[in-house]
Amino acid sequence: MVGGSEFTSTYNYDALRQSNCTTVNIPEDKSNYWAPAVYYKHKENGTLELVPSDYGVYYLHRGTETKKHQFPAGLRMIAGSATRGSMGDTAADKAIRFQCRNINDPPKEESYAFPKRSCPGGIFQVIFFPSCWNGKDVTSANHQDHVSYPIGTPDGGTCPTTHPIRFITIKLEQVVRTQLFEYYDGAFVLSTGDYEGYSSHADFANGWDASENSLLQRAIDNCTDPRDDIKKCPLLLSTINTDHGLCRPESKMPIEDVGIYGGLKMLPGDNALWGGNVTKVRTGVSNNPPYGSPYTTLPSNWAYHGCMNGGASSAILTLIIYVQFMGL
Repeated sequence: MVGGSEFTSTYNYDALRQSNCTTVNIPEDKSNYWAPAVYYKHKENGTLELVPSDYGVYYLHRGTETKKHQFPAGLRMIAGSATRGSMGDTAADKAIRFQCRNINDPPKEESYAFPKRSCPGGIFQVIFFPSCWNGKDVTSANHQDHVSYPIGTPDGGTCPTTHPIRFITIKLEQVVRTQLFEYYDGAFVLSTGDYEGYSSHADFANGWDASENSLLQRAIDNCTDPRDDIKKCPLLLSTINTDHGLCRPESKMPIEDVGIYGGLKMLPGDNALWGGNVTKVRTGVSNNPPYGSPYTTLPSNWAYHGCMNGGASSAILTLIIYVQFMGL
């Protein structure tokens, strides 16, 4: 989880807005972003090792609608599904994809599950969040029904009449450094327990100011340069905080070993491995974890690294998150 420092086990927009800091580089964005970690299963003993990843979040002008909107106060939404075990043909299914990276060239080989070979530059994952809203509800029972993907596409196109209001599009990117590990079939597994990759998903909890004249809405309306160059957006450029790596959580955090300081015998939550013909089994182990005082969000081998190259993607802003250095 990255973003506003008032991250807690129960989402509260007003509390999130009171965050003293955020781990992204635009201080006004107190939102929280999350995607499952990737682990490597060692052949010799089955130990699960956390794979280092780089993250970036991009806000994009996409779609046929002239007007793009900011997110309402309290909006929450999920892209993907933690229980999906196969590929479908909907825009929601196609909103999450993996690419096998070469060392110097941009990623070319694309799939909707983990690549079935060694990738010299690691695995590149792209997740598009739904960008169409029903205009009424800030969430729903599954955190998905109140939003929708455009007709027939994860990001462009036109919103359906059931969800006619077009948001600025959020794209989450993750570079998983799988090249640091020896590849074999089934070597990499999501924290959900899925060794195929179909259950990859992402959560967004809005922490932006949602008032009429907010910074985000003004940036959406005025920062329309066709390339992802924040220098062409003075509204945001003037607010960038280079010390966001110093941000720390303010509330009590779950006490759970996720593998930052060493290998694990079981995935977080004791999630069992699944995929192929084996379906996910919910353990419920993590429903009531103990809580302790917050500690640094960055262990000693993590550091701020900079911005990933998004290419010519018409992003109005790029939110910098963290990169893990494994002693390299």
